[in-house]
Amino acid sequence: FNEIKDRMHTKWKDGKYMAYFQAYTNTHAPLPVLKEKYETVMNLDGVVGLSIATRPDCLPDDVVEYLA
Repeated sequence: FNEIKDRMHTKWKDGKYMAYFQAYTNTHAPLPVLKEKYETVMNLDGVVGLSIATRPDCLPDDVVEYLA
């Protein structure tokens, strides 16, 4: 993250970031594991959003409730 952030900062000084979780790697874990991953990245300086590449029907109800 920091390597890409530094590279982007040279072009966009006041830029903010969306954390992106690639398809097939971001929802195949119990909710406590996902919460740790999502909250860790959301607490990084400059991160203002979270993008999760998945279909809603692939998410268990507890994950949907957490993300809502």
